Order: sequence, then C-alpha cells, then structure tokens
Amino acid sequence: MPVRYEILPHRAVHVRMTGTIAPAEVVDFLHDLARDPALEPAMPHFGDMRGVTQPATGPDLERIASALEQMRPHFVGVRCAVVVASPVVFGTVRQFGAMVERAGMDVTPFMDERAAWTWLGVEPPG
Repeated sequence: MPVRYEILPHRAVHVRMTGTIAPAEVVDFLHDLARDPALEPAMPHFGDMRGVTQPATGPDLERIASALEQMRPHFVGVRCAVVVASPVVFGTVRQFGAMVERAGMDVTPFMDERAAWTWLGVEPPG
C-alpha cells in the first residue's frame, strides 16, 4: 500500500493511501511525518483513502493506534479528516478514530471531499 504525503503551503498535511492497508507501512509513514521539520503542532491532516481496496483489520488498527500513542507529542491536538469511497472503509476509519482518541487526535471519516476540507477549516489545494 503506497502512502504518500505532502505538507501544503497553507499548513496542512495531505496524505494519500491506496491499495491494501499494511500496518508496518503506515507506522513507517507516521515516523517519517513525525521527523519532518515542516510538521507543526496540531497541523490539520487531510487523508484521502478513496483508493484503498482493503482496509486494515481490527488488530492492525490497534497496532497503528498504539504507535500513534507512542508518538503522541507529534500528533496531539491533530484533527484529521479522512475521505473514503465505501461504507466499509468509512466504518474502519470511524473505528480507528475511536482508538486514537487516547493519542489526543480527532479522526473523522467523510464521503464528501469538500465537507472534509470544510470540517478542517482549510481551503483545498488547487
């Protein structure tokens, strides 16, 4: 599963995930993002998971949530809007959102991209 991210000029993180969710790749991505000098505290995150074909399982979500909890200083206060294309992935993101509350994050799924950007209070790129 490729995970790509960029930190947008208007101070938001834009993440794209496609294919099958592999927890090790997600954890590696989180470590890379935490080390990125352009990451600011509580910077809003926009996740695009419309290309995900196989969401993570419950145990995989727990592994990713535990890694985030260990990196809490880098992600506490983050609001993350995640756009999805299917009800299954929507439910998975909702479940993950409940798990990462202990890391101080607010992860909310959306089916509509514009609604996600509006919830973040950030103008979409382009």
